[in-house]
Amino acid sequence: MQEPELSVIIPVMNIENRICDVLNTLKEDTKGFSVEFLIIDRGSKDKTMQMALRFLRQNQLNGYVMQESGGNISQTLNAGIQYANGTYITFVFPQRIYQSYLEEFLKRQRKQMQSFCLDVNARNN
Repeated sequence: MQEPELSVIIPVMNIENRICDVLNTLKEDTKGFSVEFLIIDRGSKDKTMQMALRFLRQNQLNGYVMQESGGNISQTLNAGIQYANGTYITFVFPQRIYQSYLEEFLKRQRKQMQSFCLDVNARNN
């Protein structure tokens, strides 16, 4: 399998009612790109992990669902980075819904030839 161009790290915790909406937004935003989704659970007590895994499978998306319980957000993001295979890496926090964020992010990274960039210009709705 070809390495993805973009790795999207998504830290989650207790968002079973929203995880599918978040992933669907990201799926739509990355159509036509080689992407992997790394969903890192921070110790959810609900069915966030199961819902995320089901969504990935049903939509035939490249990705993983992992548990990093007990860690702070930095440890969670670092765990995602360790498993990321993409040429470019970004984080998406589910508290925000990004519209056309990843497509523009990837275009900028291709142009600037950066391997890592924390994009603070994402629109928050």
